[in-house]
Amino acid sequence: MSLRGHLGSGPLEGVATWLSGGVIRLARFGDRVTVSSLNHLLLWRERVRQRQALGALNDRMRRDIGLSAADIHRESTKPFWIQ
Repeated sequence: MSLRGHLGSGPLEGVATWLSGGVIRLARFGDRVTVSSLNHLLLWRERVRQRQALGALNDRMRRDIGLSAADIHRESTKPFWIQ
């Protein structure tokens, strides 16, 4: 779903169009800084998601993948910017 779909029709629809058009234009012109920043944000969000999933494992699952409770705690409490 596009940004426009999330904001619906109304006063924010123009904002959604402007934002999505701007992102497309930046990508088309190869704005490396913007693309790199977006990639970092996506990477960081994925790390948060993975660490939350790891922290939600029960003891049986943890044993199945060969990790100790300390391993899980250490990894799941790392800040998102740390690999």
